[in-house]
Amino acid sequence: MIRLGYGSASDLYLELPDSIEVFDCSAPHGVELADPEQAVVQALADPFDFPPLSQATVTGDRVVLAMDQTVPQAPKVVSGVLRSLFQGDTRPEDITIVTDGCERFAGQLLCGFPDDVRFAVKVLLHDPDDARNHAYLAASKEGHPIHVHRALVDADVLVPIGVTRLQRTLAYYGAATSLFPLFSDRATRQRYCRSDTDDHEAHTRRCRSESREVAWLLGSLMSVQVIPGAGDSLLTVLAGDLRTMDEHGQRLCARAWRFPLPKRAGIVVASVGASAAQQTWEGFARALDVALACVAENGAVVLCTSLATRPGPALRRLTSWTGDDVLPKRIRRDFSGDGLSAQRLADAREHFHVYLMSSLKDIQVEELGVAPVSTAHEIERLCRHYESCVVLGNAQFAGVSIDG
Repeated sequence: MIRLGYGSASDLYLELPDSIEVFDCSAPHGVELADPEQAVVQALADPFDFPPLSQATVTGDRVVLAMDQTVPQAPKVVSGVLRSLFQGDTRPEDITIVTDGCERFAGQLLCGFPDDVRFAVKVLLHDPDDARNHAYLAASKEGHPIHVHRALVDADVLVPIGVTRLQRTLAYYGAATSLFPLFSDRATRQRYCRSDTDDHEAHTRRCRSESREVAWLLGSLMSVQVIPGAGDSLLTVLAGDLRTMDEHGQRLCARAWRFPLPKRAGIVVASVGASAAQQTWEGFARALDVALACVAENGAVVLCTSLATRPGPALRRLTSWTGDDVLPKRIRRDFSGDGLSAQRLADAREHFHVYLMSSLKDIQVEELGVAPVSTAHEIERLCRHYESCVVLGNAQFAGVSIDG
């Protein structure tokens, strides 16, 4: 029996017959950190190619933490960073946390601190559509205007806190992604996620270069990056120079999350796990992208999530598509927030059967050309139609390579 975690805190238990060749990739390689907060403190005391954080600030420095809401164990990670800052000359009133998360997420970040700290540290929510809180930084080398949250520009010390993902992960551009485009305006985010170009690798290289350029312009030389484990756990915490984070992080991330497979399978059962912040259409797109890399032609993909966000404008375009080649081209030119998700789903529908477990209504799923499923029994019944099966946990973090 295979245990597959999905959603914020749910499990599926799949019992498949011996006649099915099963490739179990339900959990990453590695041991979960027992004390994530202390791991952050240790990483910041001896960062890569950078002095300890407590020595990198002086009294009165405006310190800004740019907090990616997809970081697992976010309150403990923030607690570790603040503890490290307090070992130096930084005062709570000089610290600002900017996050792309919701008010509930922001409210949890300082829950472990006494009132004098919680009321002194400022927590700001970044809204890509609120131009009042954006500042023009410069024009990029390619001439694009760079707009970011104003607090990032005003910072004396800027520390992005993000998730290290495999280099080829959809819409991931290295450690600097946790600064830019995450804390940019809507137009920039849409430009990064555009899928109307035939040369995806060149587009990714340009985006990665621009993200690093913006980090340099902001003066952000140090970063805290985490390598996630199963569910909402952590495997590793890294701190130090942004470029060094990419080098070390990729090696460790590949060791944990890269799964070699001997061949493509007839059916892939993949989950989007971890916190509610992962239960998005972007998380769906990343998991689907990995699943498509290991499913055989005319096979099936089952995505297990607790996704509850209604489809956006690009995904709703799929409701009227019957399989002709016109709509996908329109989706490639759709730069709305879910354009990338719609494109990957359109690609999948042309070659595979797609099933989705979610918190959406069945009719909302069916309108996307996807079949809803709701139980482990239904998934087991689907698997019996195929000779081989890949079970892929937390697929939004994972990657596969086919050896055959």
